[in-house]
Amino acid sequence: MKYLRKYNESYINIEDIKDICLELTDLGIVISISSTDAYRNKNVIYFRNYNIHNGMKWNDVKDCLLRLKDYLGDKFIEFGYSSVTNLYYNHITELNEYTYIKEPINSMFLRYIDI
Repeated sequence: MKYLRKYNESYINIEDIKDICLELTDLGIVISISSTDAYRNKNVIYFRNYNIHNGMKWNDVKDCLLRLKDYLGDKFIEFGYSSVTNLYYNHITELNEYTYIKEPINSMFLRYIDI
């Protein structure tokens, strides 16, 4: 399983992130990774659905996001999303199997630190 890193491995591989998110790209979700603050080593993974009328369903993306969070481990900082009806981001620091988002999702982000 590609999303499992070795215990002492600290490097985040961008190609591993893309492989983990492959099923999301199959759904038509565009994924981009950027460094927001090079000084503090913070990075953001953006997930965008350009079919704004339907949005993403939480049940379709949840498993992939949880695998990605597991891959990032203690480097995970926060998760956020905007819905189709409200384009402002809602920030969620706890992303787990109990997290549930009712409304269709327009875009999401996952912030992590890469030291």
